[in-house]
Amino acid sequence: GNCTSCPLHSYTLRVQSTAPGDCLCDAGFAGVVTSSDPACVQCTQGSYKNMSGTAACVLCPSATYLSFQGASSKEQCVACPAYSTSPAGSTNISACECHMGYTTTGYHNVTGAPLHACRACVSNTYKQAMGPGACVPCVSSSSSIAASTHVTMCLCNSGYTGGVQGQACNACQKGYFKSERGTAVCTACSAGTYSSALAAATDSSCIHCPFNKTSLPASQNVSDCVCPAGYTIKRDMHPNATNVANTTQQFCVTCPPGSFKDQIGNHNCSACVAGKYSNMRG
Repeated sequence: GNCTSCPLHSYTLRVQSTAPGDCLCDAGFAGVVTSSDPACVQCTQGSYKNMSGTAACVLCPSATYLSFQGASSKEQCVACPAYSTSPAGSTNISACECHMGYTTTGYHNVTGAPLHACRACVSNTYKQAMGPGACVPCVSSSSSIAASTHVTMCLCNSGYTGGVQGQACNACQKGYFKSERGTAVCTACSAGTYSSALAAATDSSCIHCPFNKTSLPASQNVSDCVCPAGYTIKRDMHPNATNVANTTQQFCVTCPPGSFKDQIGNHNCSACVAGKYSNMRG
């Protein structure tokens, strides 16, 4: 009898082939040739087959797409634009979605910006989902680096505390400071200093008390500076002053012999009780 041609898009690898099954589908086509079903079918969009034979078509890998049929190599799968990805077997560039921290929102209005291109969320914003959604601003008094992927990357600025899981950042109160970004608590000004500033960002905001005075930690005003233990207040009166309220200068002096003071404050020294004495000042 006559030799029968293999179906379209198939061929045999050897001479003297004797059966339809010897006809192998070309690269880019898949199927098994039989007398009842002789067709080799093109690989669908999003897939390819890089050799002849009976193997099935293979999906293009993730972060690529392929919009035509009959692809014969993996290299024909087109890479998604930078900072985007897609499921395996994607058939169109529209399947390429921006990574977390990247967006297309507003980018298409930029002169020369390519279609479907993703750009990083600017600093002080974040985006924690895949897709074309907009970047979300950090809460007030917090900041983030560009391309931030989660609300937790918005850290409270220096001078502010809080911000856990995107909650509000609160100014450090008077008597406190915070020099680093983040969720740490504010640090109290040390004893012997005070600060009347809100949202202080460095310890330089903590001002030393006047000479021979001290204060408790986290003091807020110079009026919180009082005499240390062993010292009491002395008031110098203006020549025209008529009462203590008109005092123009106050300073601390040591407790006189025979007296003591074991706490800070502007109160008077206490006399030694009967049976005890002190010959030291302060």
